[in-house]
Amino acid sequence: MAESMATSLQHMVESTVKAAVDEERKLEQLLFAPPTGGTVVASIDAAKAQQFDAILVLGGGVPLAPRKQLPFVAARCQAAAAVWRAAATKPKILCLSAGTAHCPQLLDARGSVVFEATASAAELIDAGVDERDVFVETTSFDTIGNAFFARTDHCSLAGWKRLLIITSEFHMARSKAIFDWVFGATPHEGFELTFLATPDESLKPDAVAARAERETKSAINVREKLAPTYTTLSGVREFLVTKHDLYAARGLVARGSRRPATASDALLLASYGGGATAPTSAWRAIALGFTAGALAAVLTRSRH
Repeated sequence: MAESMATSLQHMVESTVKAAVDEERKLEQLLFAPPTGGTVVASIDAAKAQQFDAILVLGGGVPLAPRKQLPFVAARCQAAAAVWRAAATKPKILCLSAGTAHCPQLLDARGSVVFEATASAAELIDAGVDERDVFVETTSFDTIGNAFFARTDHCSLAGWKRLLIITSEFHMARSKAIFDWVFGATPHEGFELTFLATPDESLKPDAVAARAERETKSAINVREKLAPTYTTLSGVREFLVTKHDLYAARGLVARGSRRPATASDALLLASYGGGATAPTSAWRAIALGFTAGALAAVLTRSRH
């Protein structure tokens, strides 16, 4: 009798343990099994047919003025505004990027940096998007940072799951590889990514070609090295703050002593807005003019 009870108890324990192991495996699959990559829609109209929680507009280069983006970035903003206007339930629009590390930053009349995301936000608001639906991410300086800080600072906390990610055609393959990696890192939060490519407005073919080699190499590096190595969100952070020159302290300190861009970099810089020296300089001249005018007015009033 005692032996029978012991056997029965053993079977119960084994059954309970097995059930617990099965549940643990299911949980592991939910948390750690990589989700499928996002899909690329063929057109703005195709994007309009879907419902999104948020639209992410990637940064692209130095703005022409505080309220005016580079043409190819403005095209991204225009696409985002079109999808927003068509939506029955208005999505939020998150503009990404503090700036680019490849060119000097645009300054406003006070001498403060104009964030890329701020100029994109201005484009959207000027296009009629409700300012309450426009947000900015002003921490990142490259596409990996775009993805990481968009997820950690905004999408995860705001509960935005269904996301439309907009960038230019020349930038799409690399962007998709990066966002699939970062938003697919564990713990998984049920993100659904959709990508929309916009025309490479105003970029000359030779500038796009100069960028193409870099974009291709970066996309391959993400897919074959970074994504398989850094599979968790904490791992992505560790990569950024210890190995990435735009976020690791050592890398940032070292950048201060590097050579400035040369004429041989002109085509690459053009794809980041570095070729737009005239509009940028013009805005700075206008800003200085306003400052000088204000100073003259103060001096005039002081004489009276």
